[in-house]
Amino acid sequence: MPHRCYSRFFWGFIVVLVDIGVNRFDIIPDFIGYWMISTAARDLSSMLPEFRSVRSLAGVLAALDIIQLFTLSSPLGSILGIVLNCALVWNLLGGVARDCFVHGHYDLVQSAHFRRSLYLWCMIAVAFIWITALSYPQLASAIGLIVVITGFVATILVVSLLRSARLRLFGA
Repeated sequence: MPHRCYSRFFWGFIVVLVDIGVNRFDIIPDFIGYWMISTAARDLSSMLPEFRSVRSLAGVLAALDIIQLFTLSSPLGSILGIVLNCALVWNLLGGVARDCFVHGHYDLVQSAHFRRSLYLWCMIAVAFIWITALSYPQLASAIGLIVVITGFVATILVVSLLRSARLRLFGA
């Protein structure tokens, strides 16, 4: 069962990362990915209590995404989403690090700690760049590309660690 949870973490982040839209309608909304992350964390929380907060944070992010489907996005909602995503990744990779530590995969423990710090700093940069773009609309298109690339790279690092942890902890 734990290997399936790590797979749900992985695919949940892929769903959140990939936005395939038709006429501004996301075919696979982010709340589905957050629901996958939340259910995986729920199933693992009995073995590792570090995943309890992941479950709650993913649930809140799913609810926030559903609300944003029916309302206009606001800067406050976007900043709240960034903060909650940072907390989610911080706690998730903390749980992964603990699981890897218990199983003796110390290199993955170090990688999880490094990547969660890197993710946090990348998202702080994304928030700063995004706020700058709001203040200086003439820079919005150039800054927007930097924001997208930075967020994408940070999320890819998280997803690749989740995949590596699943493979090392549970095999193929």
